[in-house]
Formats: sequence, C-alpha cells, structure tokens
Amino acid sequence: MFYHKCIPNFADPNDPNLDNKVLDEIIKFNSSTLHLNIDSSLGAIDVVIDEPDQLGVRRHHIHINNMFKQDKIKKIVALFIVSSRDYVQGGELMFENWDEPKRTDNFGAVIGSDENAYPYELNEQGTLIIMPAIEKVWSRRVVSGSLKIKKYVVKGDNYV
Repeated sequence: MFYHKCIPNFADPNDPNLDNKVLDEIIKFNSSTLHLNIDSSLGAIDVVIDEPDQLGVRRHHIHINNMFKQDKIKKIVALFIVSSRDYVQGGELMFENWDEPKRTDNFGAVIGSDENAYPYELNEQGTLIIMPAIEKVWSRRVVSGSLKIKKYVVKGDNYV
C-alpha cells in the first residue's frame, strides 16, 4: 500500500517561509503515516518543464546492490506546484499507485477510479503533494506554457 498526501492551497509560491513549512508538513506526515527514519534536512530543486517535454521524477529502488550501503537514501519526495493552470496546458501529474479521478473521455470510455483517486485540486497552484520516494511519478506532456514545480527530497538512513 502506498501513502500519499495532497494539500490544496498549502501556501503561496512566493512565501519566504515555504521551505520551512514544507519540511514541517513532511515531518508531520512521516510521524503520522510513514514512520521512516529521516533526517530533518531538506533538499529543494526548482523544476521547469517547457513544451513539449514532460516530467519524470526519479524514484528510489530498493534492491540487493543498495540495501547494505551506509549512504543516506531518498525516503520522501514532496512536490509543490508553483505555476498557475491558467498559463500551462498539459503537464498533469500522474502516479503509479494513485489513480486519476473517475471521468468519461470523449469516446465514452471510463477513465480513473473512485476507490483510489487523487483529488481534483492536485495539479493546481499552491498544492503540496507528499509521497514515499519509491513512488513512480511523471507528468503528461506540456502542450503550451511552462509547468513549474518545486521538488523537495528528504533523505534518511538506509532501510537495513
């Protein structure tokens, strides 16, 4: 089972305390849900996806070659949506273990699910998404404009 958290209207993208607010929220989410051994430091990267590109968030794979290393590894990833949907077409985030909300496409086919659907607000400006670093995340192709995201990574000791 994968656990995700989506907080619409989490903060203004220009908030000078954004990084601290995100770290506090990640620590709260970890304490209540994931219970991973993490450091209280945060790495932040500004990501811009221009047309016709798409996002691919590199995830942590647990396998025999990295299980016994003493290095710090990615444990939690948070994505903060900086750009307004008014200025970007396409680029919606997709998750391997979190379905699209249920809808009917132009040809009558049902897409998504009611059981494990992400909130409609997920791709809106000011939304914070928190997930384990082993979750696969990507975006649809940006058709026009630029999708701006701030990616946060929290590391911790290896699992074994």
